[in-house]
Amino acid sequence: MSGRWPIVVAMLAAVACSSAAAPYREYEIRFDAPAPPSLDQNPSDSELIDAIAWLMRHRLDLPFPADIKAYVYVNEATGRPAQWILEGHADWVKFKVLDLLGYQPYAESRNTVVRAVLGSTTPIKFFPDLQALASSAAWTQSMNRLGSPATYGQAFLAVDWLVEQYGSAKLTEFLERFALDADPRAHWGTVFPIPYRQFRDDFRARLDGLGRPTPPAGTGSPPASPPSSSR
Repeated sequence: MSGRWPIVVAMLAAVACSSAAAPYREYEIRFDAPAPPSLDQNPSDSELIDAIAWLMRHRLDLPFPADIKAYVYVNEATGRPAQWILEGHADWVKFKVLDLLGYQPYAESRNTVVRAVLGSTTPIKFFPDLQALASSAAWTQSMNRLGSPATYGQAFLAVDWLVEQYGSAKLTEFLERFALDADPRAHWGTVFPIPYRQFRDDFRARLDGLGRPTPPAGTGSPPASPPSSSR
């Protein structure tokens, strides 16, 4: 497999996943008004955009492309999914695409991640909770301090399990809800039948089970194993 393919697929996967979760509204910008649009005390986003763009073009002589759009982000402080979901979904997409292209089976990619997690220099018991990987800043800090298996590896396995239980369409629906003008804290409960806290706790137990030795046959239930399928 050419070394360039995984890199290109990873880049496109990251862009696609970010776009699916982009918390913005898209507006066409109009410049053809003979005078700046008049604004009242509570202008709409589109009115405000047109007025600002008109002033920038006609008063400040700033050039604009002929076809330009404005993207207004909503809920800036909490309007994006947890970073672990974004990163884990990007890797999930990357591995699925590599499978579809015939370069590497998805199960092989997943097993590679599991091996990296089990062989991590940071033991699984010291991996941060998913909630500790929610923000971009916390993600970067954990990545620098604990390494890739504790962050990217864990995030992918969490998303892989989420998709196995509820399907990829549900995850896509969840990500797309962040483009709505709605309370982002309600998105998880709207889409998934399991509370977010319970999913985190259940996944943690599953993750911890990866590091336990397999008991002899007949002595009890086997430890958690990597998912056997993915939709």
